[in-house]
Amino acid sequence: MMKKWAMIILCLTCGGCSVNYNTVEVQEPAPMVRRFIALGDIRNGLKRSDVNSLLGQQVMIGYELVDPENQQYNPITQKNPYKTEEHRRGEKTYTVDFYLLGIETSDGQVSEKELIPMIFYDDILVGQGWEYFNAKVKSKNG
Repeated sequence: MMKKWAMIILCLTCGGCSVNYNTVEVQEPAPMVRRFIALGDIRNGLKRSDVNSLLGQQVMIGYELVDPENQQYNPITQKNPYKTEEHRRGEKTYTVDFYLLGIETSDGQVSEKELIPMIFYDDILVGQGWEYFNAKVKSKNG
């Protein structure tokens, strides 16, 4: 009877374990690459360089398969700000950095709804978003 219990315990211990030695290697993105934009950290009065540090110099927009056999992927990134424009209103010149929030439609183009404008005067953030941009910077009355 004792041999029977010893055999059952031995079978359960040895036969109940399995190990998968296949590994999948995914490259980590570069340090300043962001997957999602942290807009909650952005507030008026920040320096332009601080906004850039918080939002990152690149945003990850997907992955590409580089080695199907080993299931290895590389991140696809886009630089941020995506574009920069200058707008003159009277005596003031505003610098507008357009940050890519993420890709909504995978059509190979970046639309306005995928961007958010960050508006700077003398390198200090004075506003953000399309409502502010259209009312204060783009508008002839702003």
